[in-house]
Amino acid sequence: MLSDEEISRMVMMRGLGFSQSEIAKELGVTQGAVSYNLKQLKMQAGKEGLEAAYMKVMVAGVGIGRLREAGLI
Repeated sequence: MLSDEEISRMVMMRGLGFSQSEIAKELGVTQGAVSYNLKQLKMQAGKEGLEAAYMKVMVAGVGIGRLREAGLI
């Protein structure tokens, strides 16, 4: 089971074009775990809408400090 922060990192890395294998290596998990969690997020997005699901993941795993470091706020 991935933590909220790991899921958030996974979503950000996927959005930046990293492969599932690359993400798995970075997080120290299997490619299957990454695949499973991405599928779960897609199902959640289908139910709640992509924007709502994405925001929930980002808020759960990324603090204000990280957003500032990334220059997003």
